[in-house]
Amino acid sequence: MTDAEIICDKLGRHILIESLGVSKAALSNALTAGVFPSRWFSVVKRECEKRDIPCPDAAFSFIKPATKAAPKNTKEATP
Repeated sequence: MTDAEIICDKLGRHILIESLGVSKAALSNALTAGVFPSRWFSVVKRECEKRDIPCPDAAFSFIKPATKAAPKNTKEATP
């Protein structure tokens, strides 16, 4: 079960649909994807805080930071 599904189960679909102003299909699509759209964060976070429900960042489709690759050696080998 994803964090988004847990939040949805605890809040209830009707609360999310009403507070976000989205359709049942939009919420269903987010749950199928396993994450809420990042633009829903402030509304979902507020509703979770009202009810003391955890709202981890992982429940949203935020862009993940790029991992740093090992620096390439820019010096060319000399013959």
